[in-house]
Amino acid sequence: MADVYNEINLKLVFLGSGGVGKTSLVNALTGKVVPDRYMPTIGSTINKKEYLLEDSNYLVSVNLWDIGGQRSFNPLNPVFFSNVDIAFLIYDITKPQETIAELNEIYLPNLLQNTGECLIFILGNKIDLEFEKKAIKDILKQERFDKYPNILVSALHQENIEAAVEYATYNYFIEMSEELKENNVKINAEKLLDVYGKSKVELEKILINLEDISSMKIQKKAPVKVSKKKLENTEMELERYRLIQERLEDLETIKEQIRASFRNNLITIEDMIQELKTTPISSLIKNINKTLTQLDYLKGDFELKLNSLLNMDKLAKQKEPPLSLKSTTESEGN
Repeated sequence: MADVYNEINLKLVFLGSGGVGKTSLVNALTGKVVPDRYMPTIGSTINKKEYLLEDSNYLVSVNLWDIGGQRSFNPLNPVFFSNVDIAFLIYDITKPQETIAELNEIYLPNLLQNTGECLIFILGNKIDLEFEKKAIKDILKQERFDKYPNILVSALHQENIEAAVEYATYNYFIEMSEELKENNVKINAEKLLDVYGKSKVELEKILINLEDISSMKIQKKAPVKVSKKKLENTEMELERYRLIQERLEDLETIKEQIRASFRNNLITIEDMIQELKTTPISSLIKNINKTLTQLDYLKGDFELKLNSLLNMDKLAKQKEPPLSLKSTTESEGN
């Protein structure tokens, strides 16, 4: 068996509102524990899913980018969308109307505006809970998402998520077959099926709208729906104080998540440097430009995480309630 493989790196982004389960899906894919309660992702984290094609001497590395969905922590940076090959737009099947609408209002427009063509898939997470399949399909059709591959998954039960990545990667190699040939890459989609140990028909079983799919490519001129959303005002100051107090206990866990993300980003930088060292001269300039773009992203991500840490420290120091709230909470305890 060869010690060195030709590595093909793909970028797969997980997009969606906070709490839909993006981090849990990535954890399920990478063999990590799926958390039993929600912890927001700060900025983004990068993990890797690899497929080894020993006969062809190729390693397909799917870089899984978990983009934080809490807008208070994570303003959408256009760099998130640079060099995207595959996009998973995630919604929560227990809150389909709200989370699917947000995909259409926020995430799809940003994807259309800031990335070139890539493959897009719509994933409904949490099918381990009760849901109405027909109602979800109606909402997806209403939001014009029925033309893209729709897949229902469960991070908790690890249902369909592995197959979703396999199906997406398989279709990427179908779409890129001509370019791969031009670059003398001796790998095709059929060889991936051998690695998966599945047929195309078996992979397609995870789709809930196989008959409706018109294209898996993002079209730059696809219509984008514009709608208004009313934001509810903050309710009572006492309720706000209680909510902040509850979140305080999670701050240390979030900080550790940020530190772990720093370490992951450093590993990513080391991998990029190693990849440049083995790049043929003919494509070196192209790869250097791509690496510079990724480094620019990592710099911005570092600054975002650093600011988030500083803001959390400030938040932790602001938790002494005003006297009026103190007397209220004390009287409730008596």
